[in-house]
Amino acid sequence: MIHERPSESGHCWRFVGSAWLVVLSVSGLFPGNGNAITPTQAERLPRLIEAARREGEIDFAGPSSLTPKGAQALIAALNKKNGLALKLNYVPSTNYPAVVSRVITEIQAGQAPTFDAVYLTEFNMAKLHSRGFLDPFDWRGIFNYVTRDSIHFDDGGILIATIFTLPVYNTNLIKSQDLPKQWEDLVSPRWKKKLVVAKYVQHWVSLSEVWGEEKSVEFLKRLRAQEPLYALYPEIQTRLASGEYALAASQVSPFVEVARQRGMPIDYVDGVTPVPVLFDMMGVPKRSRHPNAARLFVAFSLTPEGQAVWADFTGRSSLFIPGTPAAKFGRGKKLLMRNMKALVENPERFEKLENKFADALGIK
Repeated sequence: MIHERPSESGHCWRFVGSAWLVVLSVSGLFPGNGNAITPTQAERLPRLIEAARREGEIDFAGPSSLTPKGAQALIAALNKKNGLALKLNYVPSTNYPAVVSRVITEIQAGQAPTFDAVYLTEFNMAKLHSRGFLDPFDWRGIFNYVTRDSIHFDDGGILIATIFTLPVYNTNLIKSQDLPKQWEDLVSPRWKKKLVVAKYVQHWVSLSEVWGEEKSVEFLKRLRAQEPLYALYPEIQTRLASGEYALAASQVSPFVEVARQRGMPIDYVDGVTPVPVLFDMMGVPKRSRHPNAARLFVAFSLTPEGQAVWADFTGRSSLFIPGTPAAKFGRGKKLLMRNMKALVENPERFEKLENKFADALGIK
């Protein structure tokens, strides 16, 4: 069954299985009058800023791609905007499940969590939400620029970046007319032993909401029969840039954006649809030692200044923020987005699909 609902932004979301299929219009994604500051916002924001000033610092677990330099750029921009001198204690993370496990263990033990703010995928953030370990907050009551499309997990998680997943290729090695035209073309005999395949299956889980489970398993078995090189995202980048491989079955957008910034011959196989979209999110765990500073930091990441830093250092941005690389890339495309409510209500289903698809693809 297919259901439709309008979003705050005016475009239409089509519900397919456990995913939202949305086409972003050329005319725009964003509301035109949503940035008026209400009296309540004008009163509450100064109080939050003053509370953050008293706390003085933020302990933040963020992606390693941000780098210490990027973290410093973020907090410097926040301080400049709000007249503060907050210190950001940035802990680079390459293992989101480990961050989640640490926060859960600390809160269950009655301790304040190590981190005041965490940056996680939607799958990992859901684990904190399902246990009631995210601190909900009235984001829209203070920050007029935070749209409903950016708020999830009962006001506990904020969408910071939308991650697109598509096949990518070395632009020096494949002519545009020879590129795959659809996902199914990846199992063509011409690509046998010439493909790089990511050691992740989240995007295949998303596509299964359109294809169905049976077709997805069959496709992944055929992809496995191509005898590809299995690699993590950074290695995919290296193999393609060096010309060792010409085509990858999938790559996430932050790596493609960074490749473009650095002049690497890597680009999306544009035109393949639908485009699976994963969510990168930030949240404030319950019992945090510096919750007000953390909330200010999370919300700042959705400002144009904050998004610019995230895009410059990590290649990440949100399609729900006007003018970002993600907003420009997503416009006019068929995007397949995870339904967060379904993720929370039945996380076991997604875990089972991930395991089943990993087996079909031949990865651990």
